[in-house]
Amino acid sequence: MTDNKELYAFGNLRHYLNSKGIHVREPYAPIDPNNKEYYKGGKHLTFGKDGIYLELPDGSKQKVFLYRPSYFKELPPFHIFACPSVKDNIRLIGSAFMCGNTDQLPGISLKDKKNVLLSHLPICGYCAEKARLSKRYNTNSYVKLIKTGRSINDVEIDDTLATHTKDWMRVRENYLKKIQYKCERCGRTISDEYDQNQYLVVMHLDHNPENNDFGNLKCYCLDCLSIIRQRSVWVNGANKQMLTKYRNKYLL
Repeated sequence: MTDNKELYAFGNLRHYLNSKGIHVREPYAPIDPNNKEYYKGGKHLTFGKDGIYLELPDGSKQKVFLYRPSYFKELPPFHIFACPSVKDNIRLIGSAFMCGNTDQLPGISLKDKKNVLLSHLPICGYCAEKARLSKRYNTNSYVKLIKTGRSINDVEIDDTLATHTKDWMRVRENYLKKIQYKCERCGRTISDEYDQNQYLVVMHLDHNPENNDFGNLKCYCLDCLSIIRQRSVWVNGANKQMLTKYRNKYLL
């Protein structure tokens, strides 16, 4: 018989219920990204199929992501799996990479040489492809997800929580009509309705998917987007195939 006094602590209660076959999720708790010595070199981190976990001193685990705090112009991506960028740099966790699970994250703007607070970091292309998520998925969406105790595997491709507000598709279509389905960088018009969905990307200038004011939106074709965002996400995988198809159809 278990002494009831031993169950007063939530951790003990959780372990007891789990042992009886009743699954209890870990409650969400924010972690301090600046506590780098604790997770340096990947210490206390577990890389699972549904995300990255940090084991806390009390034995509980929190789902976290990794990101580079230093950036120049483009916001750095965040990682939710042991993707190549993370696997090849495990020793840099705690220095070049930091651990987080909150909306506001410490960072350094190399352009201004200032300490800043980062939010709405975009997802790593590899992690997005593995999780079947939109490339516009961001840390704000991920934090909302883990606060509810849900797994990345619970998110469907068209889950509005994963990308934008519920009326985003209507806002996007109205914006494209306003600019006559043109890329606002090169001026190329995409008249085919299917291609408009595939090859025109409407972005939020302030990286906040909840700010759908037209003054905060900008539309780019895939070719211009690949120039603006010169990242490894265009080198292989689905992004490269889509970009190649677009260039073959519209640029050649």
